[in-house]
Amino acid sequence: MMVRKQGVRGLIISFISSSPGNLHPPPRDLTRDSTLLEHAYGPASDLPALLRAGRTVTVIRPLLQPDLSAVAEIHARTFPRQRHSREWIECNWRAFPRMQYFVAAENEQALGFIHWSQKSGFREQVVLELEQIGVHPAHQGRGIGERLIRESLPQVVEHLRARGAQLKHVLVTTRADNQAQRLYRRCLGAEVEATLTNLYSADEVVMIARNPLPGGA
Repeated sequence: MMVRKQGVRGLIISFISSSPGNLHPPPRDLTRDSTLLEHAYGPASDLPALLRAGRTVTVIRPLLQPDLSAVAEIHARTFPRQRHSREWIECNWRAFPRMQYFVAAENEQALGFIHWSQKSGFREQVVLELEQIGVHPAHQGRGIGERLIRESLPQVVEHLRARGAQLKHVLVTTRADNQAQRLYRRCLGAEVEATLTNLYSADEVVMIARNPLPGGA
């Protein structure tokens, strides 16, 4: 499938798949899609007007094929113990709909990414793992990680509902000394439920958010 690249004003949001059946949704024009605009900017947003006013617009959107190299670079910088970043990102991205990637992008340039994964098969009651999240070091401290979680999760839930499923819990694992635990508590309500000693590079904690979308969002 070809991706038509325009400026941000004509940003095409599309999942791309080379697998048979073309599982990914059709292209969507962000400037004409009120649902995606409200996710990114709030009700009644006018992206072209924001651009004309000279504002830098950060969009939380699905990862596109042209984003793969930039996201692989972010992955390599934020997960330095892991290797073959491009291969890792691309093979998981192609595993849609089990795996779903979103990016935070400005002027079509990815600044950060988030990777969601369904656990233990396609179920009516879904346990979703926040498998990885990373923000380029040059753009950390701007709240991009929090936006990635808060604005991509409702889009994943919308997709689940379209398939007749609903979110039950969110699972996160991270190093026991990782300060990102505070982010997961704040955004998801996740709490540590187990510690696994010497799992990868150090002790790992298992966090579970049992009510990740309070208020039925």
